[in-house]
Amino acid sequence: MGLPTDPKRLKVVDRVIYVLEHITAGADYFLTPYEVNRRFKTWTEVSGSPTYSVHLDSGGLVEQGIDHNYDVTFYISVRGIIMDMDNPVGTLIKSNRDVQKAINEYAVNRTDTGSLSYLATHVWIEESPNTDNGDYSVLGQAGFEQRIKIVISGDFGEL
Repeated sequence: MGLPTDPKRLKVVDRVIYVLEHITAGADYFLTPYEVNRRFKTWTEVSGSPTYSVHLDSGGLVEQGIDHNYDVTFYISVRGIIMDMDNPVGTLIKSNRDVQKAINEYAVNRTDTGSLSYLATHVWIEESPNTDNGDYSVLGQAGFEQRIKIVISGDFGEL
């Protein structure tokens, strides 16, 4: 018996990280990410902007389908930290828009093996981001958290 393959949830998280790492400023995006992390970085750890952290969020639902297959709804959070002394709010809005556009692009328009639309049955950005409410703008920093709702299907051996 061989080793199990990575769970589908982990593959989705990995794909979100991949998508964010490949954002490049130019015709389609405003900002190239400075760094994309698998864990949350604190304000004091960030040395470039934008810095994104990707992790599983709380909540979700498990629904049983037929033949012991399940639909699992879960959330991924992308946290962004922005450093811009002149316009932290404007840069935050552009950065969040880049994240939303990239996730949507890979969830809707890509069907290649390993893409978000291949791994998940549904990918939604159904909420506006939570922000730091301008608390750090005096320091030239801003932050947001964008939740992404994901639905994957399969048996528990692959989920």
